[in-house]
Amino acid sequence: MNKTLNAIIVEDILLASDALKMMLSDFPEVHVIGKSSTAEDAINKINHYKPDLVFMDIKLKNDSGFDVLNACAGNYKFVIFTTAYDEFSLQAYQYQTIHYILKPVDKEQLQVAISKAAALLSLNHSSPLQEELQNLNQRIQQTGTAQNFMFLYDKKIWHKVNIDEIIYGEANKSYTTVYTTRTTIMLCKNLKQFAESLQPYPSFYRVHKTYIVNINYIQNIRKGLYPKIELNNGVIIPVSPMERDPFFKLLQM
Repeated sequence: MNKTLNAIIVEDILLASDALKMMLSDFPEVHVIGKSSTAEDAINKINHYKPDLVFMDIKLKNDSGFDVLNACAGNYKFVIFTTAYDEFSLQAYQYQTIHYILKPVDKEQLQVAISKAAALLSLNHSSPLQEELQNLNQRIQQTGTAQNFMFLYDKKIWHKVNIDEIIYGEANKSYTTVYTTRTTIMLCKNLKQFAESLQPYPSFYRVHKTYIVNINYIQNIRKGLYPKIELNNGVIIPVSPMERDPFFKLLQM
């Protein structure tokens, strides 16, 4: 007996959402357990129901489907994008994406996507390596003794990064650009999530809403009303007024 694929539709246009649900009714293996027209509602539903499939539009009024997926990491198995924009296809495949369908949604493309999902789930296709790496990062964050490395995912590759090689992280909308002594990694997490993964490591400090820095790479600090940090690589990082006093106290300045 084929496994039922529990699905959630995320689409801010009601007519498009209803039309997609109607098309999916022709696929008995798909059970639509919810629809969302806003990012907030989508995040709540996905995190609660943990669906097999998310049919995701990319532009949701003032929000992005990518923001939704970032907020639901680990709580869905696969994504099928249904969008009018083809320029996001490369970015889309940084998630658990199995198909990218351009609107208007074609039933044949939908069939291909659903067949992929059914096949992958029947094989329990989650990569053992990927699961192990995700579990390892979670154990690193939960253990009292921090490891000296972590795995960061970028462009379908898990990069092993030594903690002491991370210079700083910079917010880039729903992503974080991580600068190390050897390379630069575009991480599919926002800066808050990245900062949380660094909590076991006391050398990191979020000096600004846009930056988290490794204090071991600080070369100079320019004090004043709006302080700035100069790193060993010459990069200048601002310190927010809210973080100025606690940051200087940490450095005993």
